[in-house]
Amino acid sequence: MEYQGLVITPSMVINGDIRSSGNVLVEGKVFGNITCEGDATIKNVIVGDIKANSITLNGSKVKGSIKTKGMTSIGDNSIVVGNVKAGDVVVCGKLQGNINSKGNVSLEDTALVVGDINSSTVVSKSGARMRGSVSVAGGNSPESLDSEFKIPEEKLNDGGKQ
Repeated sequence: MEYQGLVITPSMVINGDIRSSGNVLVEGKVFGNITCEGDATIKNVIVGDIKANSITLNGSKVKGSIKTKGMTSIGDNSIVVGNVKAGDVVVCGKLQGNINSKGNVSLEDTALVVGDINSSTVVSKSGARMRGSVSVAGGNSPESLDSEFKIPEEKLNDGGKQ
């Protein structure tokens, strides 16, 4: 099947930003930001931010932030140094940065994450390694969970009477 979209071949080196209204496949190196309205598949080195509908990293080295509306997948041979903001995130590789997800975060058995995770749900498989904090708000903002622990003032001041 023929790939539909922009292709950066393995022998190419791009110094500058890339914008595409479709999909992007990067097999070469990019020193600049990538913005695409479709899906981005990265198989080499990116020094810059990536923004796409979904992002798949396979054998990639990325130094920069990642932002998607949909899925971000960090393959087991990939390293990311930067924050990830996405709908859903699957980490099989290494991430040094924070994850902010509106959906699910899955840390596979080969994952290494050094950073904080804020998500609706987090699943960590046996063998996954992580250093940082985890906030699971079940679709709510973490701050909105504080209201679950408010005790009405009159209950506190009634001397324990029922």
